[in-house]
Amino acid sequence: MKIRPAVSAVALLLLSLAAGAERRCLPDGPDEQILRESDFRWNIDLEEIKARAQELYISPKRLIRKAYFKNGNFVIPIDSFGSVRDVRLTSTFIKSVTLHVEEGLKRRYVDAITFSDMGHSHFFIPQKFYDEVLSPIPIPEKHVFYETMLAHEGLKVLYHTAEQLKMTDDAGQLLPNRHTQWRFFTRNLVGDNGGLGKLELLHNEEHRHNTASTYDPDYRYWGGGFYISAHADGCFPFQHNGKTYYFDLNLDGI
Repeated sequence: MKIRPAVSAVALLLLSLAAGAERRCLPDGPDEQILRESDFRWNIDLEEIKARAQELYISPKRLIRKAYFKNGNFVIPIDSFGSVRDVRLTSTFIKSVTLHVEEGLKRRYVDAITFSDMGHSHFFIPQKFYDEVLSPIPIPEKHVFYETMLAHEGLKVLYHTAEQLKMTDDAGQLLPNRHTQWRFFTRNLVGDNGGLGKLELLHNEEHRHNTASTYDPDYRYWGGGFYISAHADGCFPFQHNGKTYYFDLNLDGI
């Protein structure tokens, strides 16, 4: 009897995604409506963030140049010095981000997958990997830089959640709301890129809004990360409270 080799969890994920990708994971259309900064407000309460996220989930507005399925791969178009180039995504990266979303919601570190809450990321890059592999990549090859970086399983992903949530009063004191205070103290999430879905918490007592950007001396902070936004027609599925939802992902923001 011929024994088939075991299929890894990330390979199974990619196969399941690819099965519906040609229908769901499409490039931007000519009449695509895109999310803009004007679609969001600052210093709003949690109920407004969640209500707005529900509105945007079924609205026609999507992230610009979002990830899609092309020739058997998931790619993100990125504006690279005047020309749009594709960044190929690994199945491990996709699984990692999906698990970050699921774990964040499960632990109530996050209430909505939208710019106002968990909607953008930054990176902590191993310094040795940056010096030896990423730094030599020519500046005009921005797409190669990002493709190489996102494929590296030692990369750490930093999410500044509660991005537009009002958490303090005019004097800088925390609002007297238990869950709002929980969101304040748990707003810096650091996720792995190895497909484990592990989340760490950072805290910055010196910053009024507890915004942290320091992780470890062996890692280099990189500000330009990806954006995610939940949408009914989104490409990537995630589970929450026994239901399936979807999100889009891009590198050019809103």
